[in-house]
Amino acid sequence: MNLLGSGFYIKKPTQVVQQKKQSIKLANLVSGVAVDDSEFKQHKKAAKVALAKVEFYLQKNLEAVEVVESVSESANQPLTQLIVMDEVCNAITDKLVTEKEVLAVVGRRGLAHLVLTGRAATPKLIAAADLVTQMKKIKHPYDQGQLAVKGLDY
Repeated sequence: MNLLGSGFYIKKPTQVVQQKKQSIKLANLVSGVAVDDSEFKQHKKAAKVALAKVEFYLQKNLEAVEVVESVSESANQPLTQLIVMDEVCNAITDKLVTEKEVLAVVGRRGLAHLVLTGRAATPKLIAAADLVTQMKKIKHPYDQGQLAVKGLDY
């Protein structure tokens, strides 16, 4: 598993604290506080790097399929079978990546399955998808005071 990104991007903080030459954005949760100590450009760079990494894995899949096809008739299993692009729809809304960039990745998925999460999927993303769902929270660790877990929540 590869973990990419740089934590929470808080667009509308409830509080901003200045420490040295850095602004730290805070957002109140049900119990606890989310902290964002990165600047917008750092978040944008991390999102671009994550998108490039997805493209890298998809390219490796294509190369592997070509090698296997030259040796055998069955090349149905890509090296990377599932890629979760967590909160990528939010990254589009927040202008960390563009819809066009994400659609390009979706168009190159080959045999890999992509799961794109986040609010407000664009009509073009929905049209490009094989399956679209809408989730509703029933229970969440935040409700019990647990803060975000690296690799799961960011």
